[in-house]
Amino acid sequence: MQPHHALKENEFCDPKLPNGAEVIVTRSPLVNSNGVITLTNRHLDDVKHLKGTVYMNAKTAADYLQGDFDGDRVAYELASKYPNLTAEIKEKHKKENRYKDIEKLLKKAYEGSFESIALSAKDNQIGIIAIKVMKAVALEMEFENLPQEKVEEYINDFSDHFSGLWKKDKETGKDTLPKSLKGRELLVNELAKLASSNQSNEEKIKIIKSFLHSRVDELAPQLQIAVDGPKSANRPDADVLSANDKLMGYRDVGWLKEYKDLDVYRKKVMLSNSYSPVDLMITEVNESWEENSLEPRQTHQFEKLFNGVEITKEDIKWAEEIRNQYNKLNSYAFRLKDEYGEAPGPRLTLNTKEGEKLEIIHTLEATHPSVYDLKEANIYLRKNEDSFSHPELKYVAFAEVPGEKKDNGKPLYKRIGYVSKISERNKNLIQFEPNKTISKTINGSVTINPGVTPSQVKAAFGQVNEFVEKTYEDIKAEDKQRFAASLWQVTHRRQTKIRNEQGQLDDKQRFNKAVAAFAIFGDEINQQLDTLQFNQVKVAGVN
Repeated sequence: MQPHHALKENEFCDPKLPNGAEVIVTRSPLVNSNGVITLTNRHLDDVKHLKGTVYMNAKTAADYLQGDFDGDRVAYELASKYPNLTAEIKEKHKKENRYKDIEKLLKKAYEGSFESIALSAKDNQIGIIAIKVMKAVALEMEFENLPQEKVEEYINDFSDHFSGLWKKDKETGKDTLPKSLKGRELLVNELAKLASSNQSNEEKIKIIKSFLHSRVDELAPQLQIAVDGPKSANRPDADVLSANDKLMGYRDVGWLKEYKDLDVYRKKVMLSNSYSPVDLMITEVNESWEENSLEPRQTHQFEKLFNGVEITKEDIKWAEEIRNQYNKLNSYAFRLKDEYGEAPGPRLTLNTKEGEKLEIIHTLEATHPSVYDLKEANIYLRKNEDSFSHPELKYVAFAEVPGEKKDNGKPLYKRIGYVSKISERNKNLIQFEPNKTISKTINGSVTINPGVTPSQVKAAFGQVNEFVEKTYEDIKAEDKQRFAASLWQVTHRRQTKIRNEQGQLDDKQRFNKAVAAFAIFGDEINQQLDTLQFNQVKVAGVN
């Protein structure tokens, strides 16, 4: 992209596109909707013979695309191809809908040694800040689709969050905000009282949308600073980033946590727990994926893979020992991994006087100011619906904040975590009134249990790998196929032989897991698959 003095602020020049055509133009990084504009293509005689370059008015490029013509590249297309997008772009550029223009800082020279400059330039927060901007935009946009019956609950959760941002200073005993929120006391107070104000829900939603709009206005310049990082010593303001994290901490956007997860649309659908336009698209894709996902065949259907390879009773005995030892090591490693993956960090256990226990996980995500200092607590549970993460867990746990009250004088409760899957089954403790989303209050003493660390998980899987390598290396080359066949047979046997009413073996019963065979003899299994041919067909489920 290059500037041209003859172009007006609403004009664009690509000699290959029709003269007078409307063009959609944007540039990466796309901070917000301000960065997508429509311009009119105009042919210029002095550049029509040049290739690989388009032209814009310098002021338009700077104001809308933060372009300074130092190698900037733009993406553009005829607006006639995307009429709906074109209409939305124009709507977003109305004065009442636009975000603040980003004023690029003058580039600041690096100082110090070459090593210190290289280390500083290496610091890249573009992705981190971009996610914060996306979260703000997603939260702002979801009101277009938020169900009416969810509005009041949304507003209450919103205000509760801001009420909980105040914490007592240990030295002065006064309520205070985190350091990054200094100077925002009035804003936090107003939003904390929003739910109890006399305004209509429509007016309250308008205030929340304006608040979120302002978050984008604050974060967008920080993203631009990060983008310019390699060319300037300016760095994003850590306090601004931290403050916006706390201000938007009342609600999660699930897909922002999963969009890089390699298991998404391989093994599972993408998490969608909101009502933003992206969530609507995810919902459609999730439904399509679930209808058309491929299901793997059970491995026991390939139990004849090593058919024809002679094995002895001693081989079978060896295979059983190897399978048992491998399964023991592997199960332990995965148990640690699952425990860490389910909820890294400490776990809380609520112990009632009746001897019941309730385990609380994901305490690192707690908003309770003294979650790890609780000795005794009053806790209530809320059904885990749209407002929270971890949809695989049914209940969110809230504990009373000692000495804290809400504006209405009632005790203030803050989130301490989620009820673990095991504790979800405890119906003696988890009791809800009909048509209520909040449980009865539970009282008990609190104990803290340290969580599993990544190094423990890594060490456990290291033991599995060592066992696999040693087992394989101890077998002579000429014996590998025979031992592979014996382990394959052992790991594909039925755990129990159950027959149906007709005296036939039930095909739905459990079989041994074949993981050990795949781990130790992967090459031998692949060789068999090269020549495997199905010569027998079994038809099941036919009356």
